[in-house]
Amino acid sequence: MRRRIFRGTFWVGILACTLPMAGAMSALSPPGGAANIEGAWDGFYQSADGATGMVGSNITHLKPPRVAGEGTLFDLENGDVSYDLEATMAQPYFITGTGAASNGRMTFQADLENFNGLGGDAGVMSAKYRFVPSRGGANTVEALLLRPFPGVATPDISGNGRGPFASFPDPNIPGDVADPSFTGVGQVQISPINERGMFAGRVDFRRAANQPPIFSWPLLATTSDNGRIIMISQGATGRIVYDGVVVPPSTPEQQTFVGGFFRLRFFDGGSLYGAINFNLSRPVIN
Repeated sequence: MRRRIFRGTFWVGILACTLPMAGAMSALSPPGGAANIEGAWDGFYQSADGATGMVGSNITHLKPPRVAGEGTLFDLENGDVSYDLEATMAQPYFITGTGAASNGRMTFQADLENFNGLGGDAGVMSAKYRFVPSRGGANTVEALLLRPFPGVATPDISGNGRGPFASFPDPNIPGDVADPSFTGVGQVQISPINERGMFAGRVDFRRAANQPPIFSWPLLATTSDNGRIIMISQGATGRIVYDGVVVPPSTPEQQTFVGGFFRLRFFDGGSLYGAINFNLSRPVIN
């Protein structure tokens, strides 16, 4: 099922920016073999009752097929819920396990995506927690988590950006067609890299630059030493995984360019595939 959001004319201009990147993006496909999951995993959650918030977690030990870790879901159920996890990589890209939580006990399942970069990989985890409190009913929470690239010379993407987005046929769905109504202007605000090795920020999707956003969701991003960028974003109605490239400026007068493709999955079952490109300008500090 496809969900149509916008009405208007397909922004043909985006083709000039995006289609030359298609070959490069296909070369950035996830590697084979088991996903590398050890390290920091941060992101966003949404519980069954619609509550949203942030997740901070770590996979602290990996001895295949066993996995151990810990984490915290912030501001869940009128307070932070922390947990310890023991799990198994039942398949190369799937984890299942149980844990003890600060409000009782927990079960955990997650699908993984691995993205290769120079010097190491990044990862995206689509996780489902089921908390069973000592008192009260169970609570199911879905989360989207990011593990950063382990780079030492990663491009700086902090700043503000604006650029066109549009729908494209999903190459992983035979016969898929673009949604010509899904077009507009995307805006991002990205903070400097944090101590966890990620960039935090926000992304807006608008019909036009002077109109209010259709979506305004928090994001997390990571860049590799060879200029790959992975971003995740999640809001009340869906989530985004973005895979692209960063082109640093060659002169002081130029801006950093970011271009790539995203999958937008709605919680009601719909999905869209598209592209967004933007130039980043540094914020002015007075």
